[in-house]
Amino acid sequence: IREPAAQADAIDQILLWKSNQLESRGDRNPYASIVRDPFANPALKQSINDCIARECAKKRLRVWGLFLDGGLVAGRVAFTSKGRFSILTTSYDPERYVNCSPGLILLVKTIELAARAGQQTYDFLAGEESYKQQWCQNEEGIHCGFTGLTTVGRFAAFAGFQKYNLKRNLKSSPQAMMMLRWANLQRTKFATRLDRQRGRRPG
Repeated sequence: IREPAAQADAIDQILLWKSNQLESRGDRNPYASIVRDPFANPALKQSINDCIARECAKKRLRVWGLFLDGGLVAGRVAFTSKGRFSILTTSYDPERYVNCSPGLILLVKTIELAARAGQQTYDFLAGEESYKQQWCQNEEGIHCGFTGLTTVGRFAAFAGFQKYNLKRNLKSSPQAMMMLRWANLQRTKFATRLDRQRGRRPG
């Protein structure tokens, strides 16, 4: 998808599908809007949309779509840099053609197109999704470091390190993740009730 207007429409649909998918599972949703969730931080979604308008960024932005009968049924947003094709997010229509695996079809096609374009690495980025384990040949570790140069900075670095360790430990515990997903589902229900009380339909 090359035209900016078509890219914007596709990205909105892809992020909406992804947002609904994450919320239905009780996972953290970085794509939620303030209208949808008053606790959300819409910076990530806004940053993606900004790339469409900025010359320096849109040269690296790739938006792929799988269309059937004139409608988008699966989409993928990626960035390219120095021979690396990095997938930011991917999603598909949960109501149409699910049994035909549209997401998998688009995955195979984008791998082929990335290779033809000379991309040497197809990067799925961070995440423990099962399909990544099935398709990835190599795994790269992610390392975080926190350094404070002042008294306040050292306190902030310590707090950041503890937060990082807590998140890592939670993700490694099935029981903790079950509780966290339950809490996220309750938060989503609460946000939906707020929308209804304000006379808005969640988008």
